[in-house]
Amino acid sequence: MRSSRICTDWLQQIAQSVVCNRYHTARQRLCRWLLMTQDRATADTIPLTQEFLGHMLGATRKRVSYAAAQLQDAGCIRQRHGQIRILNRRGLEQHTCECYRAIAEQRHVPAAADDRTPTLPASRPAGRSPSALGTQAAMSSRIGHPGERRP
Repeated sequence: MRSSRICTDWLQQIAQSVVCNRYHTARQRLCRWLLMTQDRATADTIPLTQEFLGHMLGATRKRVSYAAAQLQDAGCIRQRHGQIRILNRRGLEQHTCECYRAIAEQRHVPAAADDRTPTLPASRPAGRSPSALGTQAAMSSRIGHPGERRP
C-alpha cells in the first residue's frame, strides 16, 4: 500500500513537471527547481551549474543564465562558480509558478504513523547486482542523450 502511494505521488510529480516545462517560463521553472532542491537539501547554498540546470529545466544554458541573472538582480539568489545561494526564499516563491505549490502540497501530506522510510544500502540499489549495473551503464552510454549527434 505504501509503495503504491509513493509511486502515485512520484507519477503526479512527474506529470506536474512535464506540464510546467511546457507552459511556464525558464525563470518560473528555475524558481520551482531551486525551491524544490532547497526543500530537499535544507541548505541555502546549492552546488549547481547552469549547464546542469539547463538539462533539468529543458532549456539552453544561455536561457538559464538569463533567468538566473534576473533572479540575482531581484535579490533572490547569488550565483558564483557552480554554486547558487538562495538569499530570498519568499522572492523565489513570488516568481515561481503554481506548479511548485502543487508539488509541495502533495509532498507534505502527512503519512500514517506506522509508515517508515525504507533505506537502501550505500553500495548499490536494492535488487541490482553489480553486473546488472554495469550492463545498464553500458546500454545508456550507447543510447546517448536526446539531440546528441551520433557518428
